[in-house]
Formats: sequence, C-alpha cells, structure tokens
Amino acid sequence: MVGKIDKRPGVLQVRIALAAMVLTLAGAPVQAEDVAGRPERLHVGSTNIYCVQAPCPWRGITRADDMPASPASLLWSEEVLPPMEGDPESVDRIMRAWNEGECLVLDGAFVDGVLVVESLAGTCP
Repeated sequence: MVGKIDKRPGVLQVRIALAAMVLTLAGAPVQAEDVAGRPERLHVGSTNIYCVQAPCPWRGITRADDMPASPASLLWSEEVLPPMEGDPESVDRIMRAWNEGECLVLDGAFVDGVLVVESLAGTCP
C-alpha cells in the first residue's frame, strides 16, 4: 500500500504503539552491570590443567567459582604474573607462591591486565 492510508480498525493504534516502543528502547540503552574492579574470590597459581604439548595454561588466575579451571575460564595465563597492586607483603607472598608452583586464594580483582589484591585468604583447596 504505497501512498494509501490503511483504514482497518486498530491498525493505526498498533503502528503508533510499535513506534513508541522502538523510540523508548532506542532512547534507553541497556548497560551491563559494572563488575570490573569489584573484589571477588580468585585463585592465583597452579590451575590443575595439564597438557601434553606447550603452550599449556598450567598457571593462571581464575575465579574461585570457575574451579576446576578450564582454559576458557582463565582470566590470565602467562609464564609471569601480571602487574599487581596491593600491600607489599601480599604481593610478595603471591610472587613466591607463583614461583614455587603453589596456588593461593585471594580477594581482589583483575582489571585491565592488573591484579588488584584486597586480601589473601589462604591456599587453594
């Protein structure tokens, strides 16, 4: 129907309602909840992932809720630790555990490639 007005009952109201809905949704973008930087329970160190061929993510950072870890659940997996922020004693303890192949549980966040340490909670189960 090019150039003609549809005069069926209710058609105009449906079109107006659809147009209003589209405009409403377009004007209010959906935003994801900002979880970056919010402390959470993390495991740092041994991932209990073993491979027969390198590279292998046998060390990394993962959320405690994602254990046992899979390669897809890792927040970080490299040979060296990412940059860290936190009290010097905690950072030193994490570095020692990493170098000794241990795993630590901590409360913190992994933000923009930086491990932000709030507190150490102990060794991984």
